[in-house]
Amino acid sequence: MKVIVDADACPVYKSVLSICEEKNIPCVLVCDFNHELKSDYARVIVTDKGNDSTDFKIVSVLEKNDLVITQDYGLAALVMSKKANAMHHSGTIYTNENIDKLLFERFLSAKQRRGGIRTGNMKKFTKYDEQNFKDKFTNWIEMSKSNIKERKEMTTIYLLRHGESEANLGDRFAGHTDANLTEKGFKQAILAGEYLNQYDIDVIYASPLKRAYNTAIPISNLKKLPIVTDEGLMEINGGGWENLSFSEIKSKFPDDYDLWMTDIGNARCNDGESLNELYNRVVKTITKIAKENSGKTICIATHATPIRVFECFSQGKDVSYTNDIEWVPNASVTAFSFDGEKFTQIFRAENNYLKDIATKLPTDI
Repeated sequence: MKVIVDADACPVYKSVLSICEEKNIPCVLVCDFNHELKSDYARVIVTDKGNDSTDFKIVSVLEKNDLVITQDYGLAALVMSKKANAMHHSGTIYTNENIDKLLFERFLSAKQRRGGIRTGNMKKFTKYDEQNFKDKFTNWIEMSKSNIKERKEMTTIYLLRHGESEANLGDRFAGHTDANLTEKGFKQAILAGEYLNQYDIDVIYASPLKRAYNTAIPISNLKKLPIVTDEGLMEINGGGWENLSFSEIKSKFPDDYDLWMTDIGNARCNDGESLNELYNRVVKTITKIAKENSGKTICIATHATPIRVFECFSQGKDVSYTNDIEWVPNASVTAFSFDGEKFTQIFRAENNYLKDIATKLPTDI
C-alpha cells in the first residue's frame, strides 16, 4: 500500500508527507509543473499542464489498496473503480454510497456556473480542518495496516471461453476433437485479449486444445506471460458424439441427446464423460490452480461446458443443477474471486467488446 497525493493546490500534502514518513508508508506526490514540489521522502512526479494530465499519471501508478488524496470527485470515482481508496482533504473517505451524490452535485454546480450563477466561495481551510484531516488520515492508516494483516489473500480468476471454432461454425460437437478457431474466432481472441489487458494478470492457463490455447495467445503476448496448459481444463470427452453434427447425434442417440437437452446435469456422452465426471475434473483443476497461485490474478482459457459446471459449483450447487446455468458465448469472460475456501462469481459472460462479431449461441445444444 502507498499514498498518492493529487498535490495541485492540495492544502494537506505536508501533513500527509509527515505522517507517511512517521509511519513508514510509501508516498507519491503528483503535480503539474506550475505546482512543482520537492520532498526528501516522497517520490515527486511532475506532469505537463493540461486537462487531466495529473489524473492520468495518478491512475498509471495506482495499485490495488492504495490511497489517493484528492478533492476531484471524478478522479476519486476512477480510483475506486481500480479497487483502490480515495480520501478528500477534509478526511472524508469516498464510498459507493456518497460518490454518486458528490458527482451529481458537481454537475449541478458546473451547470449553474455556465449559466452565470455564482455557487459560493470555498471556505478557508483552517488549522482545525488540518488537524481533523490528520486525525482521520492517521486512523485510516492504522486501520488499513490492521486489515491487511487480517485480510485473507484474495485470488481473482477470469475464465475465458474460446473464440468461434470450426466446430461451432459447422454446428458440430467438438469435445476433445481438436478443432481450431475460425477467422472470426481469431479476431474475437484479439478483442478478448485487449479487454483482459486492463487487469493485472499474473499467470495464464489454457486447455491444450487449439481453440482454447489460441484464444489465450493475444493476452499472453500483451502481458508477455507464458501459457501453462492443463488437460483438466479440456472440454467434456464426447466419446461417440465427437465431431458429429447435433442433428447426427439426435438421430443416432435420441434418448441420450434428449437427456442432454432437458437434464444435462445427469447426462453422459455415449462412451465418453458424464457431466458429473466433468464437474469433478474441472472443480479439482481450477481449485488446484487457484491454491497454487494464491493472491494472484489468473486468466484461464477453457470451454463452454467446463465454465458452466464451474458456475454451478461456485453457487454451492451439485451437477444436477447445471440445467439452471445458461451457456456463455464464444470469447466471453466470466470472473470469480477465491478467498482460499470459497469461490464467488463477480460477473459472467462479458463480451460487449466483441460488438458486431459476437456469435449467437446455438439452440440445439
